[in-house]
Order: sequence, then structure tokens, then C-alpha cells
Amino acid sequence: MKFEDISPESLKKVKDTELSALHYRCHLLYGRTKKFSKDDIVKIHVWILNEMRRRGIGYLIQDNELDRRSLPLLRKVSKKITETLEEVDLSKLKIPKIVWIPKFLAISGSKVYAKGRKPKDVDVVVRALEGEDNLYIVLDRALRLKIDRLLKARFGEDAEIEWHGTSYGSNWKHLNLFDLALVPREPLEFEEVDEPEFAQEFYKSKDVNKALSVEAKKMAEASKKEDKVRVGRFFYPLKTSLSPFEYRRGEVYGIDELVEKLKQVAQRRKLDTEIVPVYLEKKYD
Repeated sequence: MKFEDISPESLKKVKDTELSALHYRCHLLYGRTKKFSKDDIVKIHVWILNEMRRRGIGYLIQDNELDRRSLPLLRKVSKKITETLEEVDLSKLKIPKIVWIPKFLAISGSKVYAKGRKPKDVDVVVRALEGEDNLYIVLDRALRLKIDRLLKARFGEDAEIEWHGTSYGSNWKHLNLFDLALVPREPLEFEEVDEPEFAQEFYKSKDVNKALSVEAKKMAEASKKEDKVRVGRFFYPLKTSLSPFEYRRGEVYGIDELVEKLKQVAQRRKLDTEIVPVYLEKKYD
């Protein structure tokens, strides 16, 4: 919806997601556009907040000029107050566990995936944004939506929910609901990344060879089914039809000597000299 088309009536027709997006745009445009004055933005902002309050959509009140000017102008919502929280039996107030960021922290590095060499490093991988000197997470709408729905379910659909950010906590009487804690996952288990080729080259892990053997078997089965050998695809090799026919003890000191020996064997067996099967064992001493 265009800003010039916004009115209290038109806002009733937009979806929740678009309403939240319009609210965000108010903060982006306030004092940064010549098309709308600050007073225009305040008026539109108040219309949007009133509609969000009517629908029960939570929003974050920030310490900025736009919010400070808008708050006194918000429509007062009349509601019947049946009881305060002090009159509620807190032992019966069921607050469920809420998962905000699944798999929030993991460890990787050579201590996790390296085998066959000395592992040293442990990499801590956090689902967070990276600043210049630290990591941080943003209280996004995904969590706020869950909390809003929980509070309305517990305290009534007419509850007016407002979010206030502070690093010091509340200095009014309050009810603590949640701790932000890191809960160990159960059970602890490795999560593989499906990249056997990369792992084969850089992980140096025996486990990777197992994964590759499975893939190689699939390719070999495909070759067998098609009865074709293709470049870059594994296949089952046939057993040789020529049995070992001569064993020579001793060492061969030159290529010419080896070739001559093979020719003599081929002549005795009446074989084509270009297909003589040979097994050579290299000495390492």
C-alpha cells in the first residue's frame, strides 16, 4: 500500500504482515523524506499503531522522536478489568517452554571432523550476527509473535501488549516469566553435511570413506544395470580369465630387462605381447 493511500479505513483491509511492514517504513521515512512531513508521518504512524492494537499485534516501543510523539495520540482502548495479576493464582499459571533459536550453538573444527592427523582447533558456531568486535542477536518478530499469543491466551485477548527494550530490566513491579538460558541438546549427536567429495579431500576421515563407498556402490549398480562403462562412473570389474602363469623371484633392475622377460613368457604361452598380465611388487627397503 502506498503511503498516500493510508487511512484508518484502508488499514483494516491489509494483512498483518503488511501492517507491520508499514509500521517499519514509518520509522525509516521519519525525517528522511521531503514528500511527507514529520507531522504526516506521526499521523500515519498513529493510525497504524491503533490498527495493530485493535488486532492484538504486539509492537516494540523505542526511545525515539517518532514514538515519543505518537504515544500520547494513541486511541484509548476501553476494556473491562476483571482482575489484576496479583489476584491470579500463579501456581496455576502454566508458562510453557519456548524455543527461539533451535541449534543455537554448535562446535566444529578439526576436533570434530578430522581423523588420521592431530586435531587442534575447536570452532564455536553461533546463530548470531557478527559485529566489529562481538556477536549479537536481534529480538525478531518470530519470538515476539509467540510471546504475544501466549500472553493473550493467559491474560485475555483484550490485553494491550507493548514491548520495551532495556538493558537494565524493569524498575516497576513486575512478574519474571523467562530466563534466557543455553539448554544442552538431548541427545548430543553429530550432524553431517552432505558433501562427500569435499570431505574426502579436506576432512581426512575414515567415516567419509564409508559415505563414498555407498555412493560408489550406487554408481556401480547403475553401470551393471545398463551393462555399460562410462567415464567418471564406478563399475564392477570382471575377474581375469588368465590365471597367474609364472612367478619370478629376484629383482629387475631395468625396463629393458623387464620387457625382454615378458616377451619370452608371451612366446612360450603364445600370447599377444600387448596383453601380457603382469603383477609387480615394489620394494620399500
